[in-house]
Amino acid sequence: AEGDTKRAQAWTKHAEVLKRALESTAWDGEWYRRGSFDDGTPLGSRSSQECKIDSIAQSWSVLSGEGDPA
Repeated sequence: AEGDTKRAQAWTKHAEVLKRALESTAWDGEWYRRGSFDDGTPLGSRSSQECKIDSIAQSWSVLSGEGDPA
């Protein structure tokens, strides 16, 4: 809208990279992980005791409109 096509294209490309990264690393097959502990153990995954289903991690896909509906 501001006529800065080059910058808009760069940010659009970056957003796609981030979306692919989130889907490939944050999604555990049932829901989005909340984070990880220092040792790399997932926090808020289907196998976690803590934050098993965390609203913040789950809500981003709906609120942003970028999550995969499937």
